[in-house]
Amino acid sequence: METKIAIVYVSTHHGNTRKVVEAMAAERECDLYPADRAKDAELSKYDVVGFASGVYFQSLSPLIVQLARDLELSDRQRTFIVYTAGINYKNYAAPVEKILREKNGTYVGRYSCRGYDTWGPLKLIGGIARKNPTEQELRRAREFIRQI
Repeated sequence: METKIAIVYVSTHHGNTRKVVEAMAAERECDLYPADRAKDAELSKYDVVGFASGVYFQSLSPLIVQLARDLELSDRQRTFIVYTAGINYKNYAAPVEKILREKNGTYVGRYSCRGYDTWGPLKLIGGIARKNPTEQELRRAREFIRQI
């Protein structure tokens, strides 16, 4: 029986996170849900639920954090996190990882990469990580989802 995977995501400014989760879904069958529509999804029917977000003010989207808090997991369900950040120098997912580890399900890991970022003063210089996510980063995202 094939593993059923859902990924709930927030991708607003440049679509960086959307590009990554679409690459994952092209590699392995996944149902993608924008976070503002995730309440309508029956996430309990999935074996694996991913949470994906860009980084906003050094953390994942508040909507993703709240969804992770609200999600009731069965013992059989696994979870993972995906995020994109202009500067990827620390684990921005740590608070959500903590939430997911405290639930019944099994947290299986995270994938992160850089993403084009023009927030605030970065806009004045044309942004950073302009060519991200790169094809190499998307390839690694596909490798990550194959291992789930």
